[in-house]
Amino acid sequence: MTTRLLPATVVVLVAAIGLAASNALRVSVPALFVALVAATAGILAAPPELRRLAATVAVVALAGWCWGSARLDSLDRSPLRAEVDRAGRVLVVVTGEPRVGRFSQRS
Repeated sequence: MTTRLLPATVVVLVAAIGLAASNALRVSVPALFVALVAATAGILAAPPELRRLAATVAVVALAGWCWGSARLDSLDRSPLRAEVDRAGRVLVVVTGEPRVGRFSQRS
């Protein structure tokens, strides 16, 4: 049994790969230039009927990579960075009645 991979599935998968790529390599001008050249070559090498999908995949992958890098950079500058790997005690007061659901009890 063979299944056809839908273009939307490919785009979502590539977005996740772009976000994950920011963990391995943050966006910089030389890396972005190399990625743009590789993406352009990939688009031009694709068959004519797949060029639109290839262009969409390249844009989404690069956007995910840039967004992931921006998120990681903002986490690096977070004021809570000093609190990483620290534990603390806290007292929590719940003022509402618990709501009983089918599988859980929430407040």
